[in-house]
Amino acid sequence: MGKIRSTLDIVMDRTRNLALTEEEKSALKHKELADSAKALASKYLDNKMTLDNVKAKLKDAGEDRPELLKLLKGEFIREIRLEEENTVVLDVLRLLWGIGPEQILRRIDDQRGKLQGEAAGEIAALREELEQKGIGGSSVVPNLARSKSWQDKAMQARHNLTLELESLL
Repeated sequence: MGKIRSTLDIVMDRTRNLALTEEEKSALKHKELADSAKALASKYLDNKMTLDNVKAKLKDAGEDRPELLKLLKGEFIREIRLEEENTVVLDVLRLLWGIGPEQILRRIDDQRGKLQGEAAGEIAALREELEQKGIGGSSVVPNLARSKSWQDKAMQARHNLTLELESLL
């Protein structure tokens, strides 16, 4: 009677001669570092890790430190929100990379201004849409947050801010 083999044995036999190319190894390494950067940023922003802990992790990264720093900066930049104060993110950008908040705040204010300008037009369009449905009056206030086109515009403004900050910093 033949030998019963485990699934692992079968998989190991079939993949014995397979190897990753340098490009695949590089992509895998980049993904691991990106995941590490995302985890570090998330833990820091959730107050589950101190700045000293983040610095220690960066120091332990060894030769991967420059890429991890770049990815981590990108994670923090993507956490900047138009509708929030962003104090924690601005502080960590200043403390780890020496980036002053003035440049960032100026760009946030610019994007907020553009978005507020578009809000007036969007509210007028929503009000007109409601009036076409027979809903009107001085006490009717359109719900901007429920408007799909407004959500798209707000998301685009956040995306534009992120792109602008990534290119700047």
